[in-house]
Amino acid sequence: MNFIADGDSSMHAQIMDRAPVWGKHVKKLECANHITKCLRSNLEKLVTENPFYKGKGKLCKRTRVRIVSAVRCAIRKRSDETNRILATKKLEHDIRNTTSHIYGDHKLCNPDFCKAKSNVSHQDQNQDDDSEVECEDIFQEQSEFWDAGTSLQAQEDSRGNYNLNPSDLQLGMRQDLSLLLNNVAKKSSSLIGNFTTNLAECWMHIRSKFDGGKMLNHCNRGAWHTRCYAGALRFNLGPNWSPNVWAQTTETTSGLYFDKLYKQREQCIDNNNKSKDKKEIKERRWKRKMSSLKESNSNKAKQHYGNESIQPERDISENELTKLKYKFLQNNIEITTWK
Repeated sequence: MNFIADGDSSMHAQIMDRAPVWGKHVKKLECANHITKCLRSNLEKLVTENPFYKGKGKLCKRTRVRIVSAVRCAIRKRSDETNRILATKKLEHDIRNTTSHIYGDHKLCNPDFCKAKSNVSHQDQNQDDDSEVECEDIFQEQSEFWDAGTSLQAQEDSRGNYNLNPSDLQLGMRQDLSLLLNNVAKKSSSLIGNFTTNLAECWMHIRSKFDGGKMLNHCNRGAWHTRCYAGALRFNLGPNWSPNVWAQTTETTSGLYFDKLYKQREQCIDNNNKSKDKKEIKERRWKRKMSSLKESNSNKAKQHYGNESIQPERDISENELTKLKYKFLQNNIEITTWK
């Protein structure tokens, strides 16, 4: 049994704890979008804690976006391969090698992924600067932050070569990037399917928006399914969904007051949308949202999400642990250069 979830959830740990017999056979598949967004967030925290990483040729904003784009492109490309075992190994290698690939060291790049190694693309001549100009519109700023580097064109461009020098990559910066990329690479077996929770999140958004709130008692028989059907019809047919369903089902027109009621509701929705587009309304709504986020949620919610969430790891033997430690030291800590 498989299920798709984001990286900050403890659902997998709860299943294994509450169902010890069959829970160990449940496999968690990571959402590719959440993984890359989490990587981008960790990169931003890294440069915030280490301001000297910023600047041309270092870990500037353009480079951070390219790293995320390269990881997302590797997940998408390897998911199309039929040999899953080999594709998983290639994906893990591509993710761990992202830093070297972005900074121009293509010795260990896979030829079927790296365009620079196969001489398909030319060197990018764009200047790598860190001119982080703050946007006046906070909504646009947040949208650009999460959308940057997610397009297919940006992902394909990340496979090429850039005007970055491997000598500009400091040892401390390489180690910090390796730690972040290793956390993603060890989940390659869960990322190889390129699964996302987009459909589930879209559906839950529709359910919560057109649920009816406290007007309906969900304990009544059929209440849950009724609201699910009504929410889907409202989303697909618009505010006048009920008269339209009436006409299609009974092949007759609904009553005068019934149509008038839904026309009034449609007019109210249009008026609310116009008022929400005002700049001062957006600013007040954003301030309320930020203030509510600062307030702590319930202790139960904290245990399921956030920093206190539990990520179960598969137990391995002592021999496997020794091999993994040796491989980690060889790939991430250049011991030979210190002699």
